[in-house]
Amino acid sequence: MATSGTQITQPLTSLLKIKRANDIAQAEVKASREKAQLTGNDVALAVHEIYYRVLIAQSHRAARRHG
Repeated sequence: MATSGTQITQPLTSLLKIKRANDIAQAEVKASREKAQLTGNDVALAVHEIYYRVLIAQSHRAARRHG
């Protein structure tokens, strides 16, 4: 019984293509998670800035009332 080499190489080629696609997908997921983390950090920073501006405005208003 003789077999041709294509029976072995074709599945391996497909597996290598699938692995490459999985590696790319994993890299994209990692990049998306990192981008989401950065966006979350940007939002948190903006919220803190607004909060502190409100506190400063309130303290200035209170100082004007008592000063």
